[in-house]
Amino acid sequence: MATILTAPIFKEIILPFVLIFVVVFAILQKTQVLGKGKRQIDSITALMIALITVSFAYPTGIIGKIVPFLAVAAVIILILLVMLGFVGADGEKAYKLPDWVRITIEVLGVIGLAIAVLWATGAWSYLLDKITNGVGDGGLITNIFFIIVIIGVVVIALTSGKNGEGKGKGKGKEGEGS
Repeated sequence: MATILTAPIFKEIILPFVLIFVVVFAILQKTQVLGKGKRQIDSITALMIALITVSFAYPTGIIGKIVPFLAVAAVIILILLVMLGFVGADGEKAYKLPDWVRITIEVLGVIGLAIAVLWATGAWSYLLDKITNGVGDGGLITNIFFIIVIIGVVVIALTSGKNGEGKGKGKGKEGEGS
């Protein structure tokens, strides 16, 4: 049975419009690009950007393909935060991550977003064909992935010793008996 939520006008026009309007309005309010306390100007600007975007099918198609990934990522993050709350984590100190973890998550997030956008626009298959020369076996992709993993492991191994960990563990007992 068809409902209003499954109607094409709702999925292809109303939902992308609301999403774009809210995101653009929030960005304009947070950055105060158009002036401090200019809610009306920010709302009109967000309205125009949302209307212009929705008037073209290509951007709304990309948004329709990317939003499910965003929703799944948001649910995963929410579940992780709820689990941290269950184990007694409180305040900002509980959510403080080491810099290397934060940077790694940011880099992986940017890479994931780039891949999602490439996939949604159809450029991912084009790039894959160019990289593999149309063979499609993915051998080059696998080799590149393993080289990146090996470089990452080497970088982690080289930088982990700089904080004093792993260096001089046996020094205390050698000098005592002499």
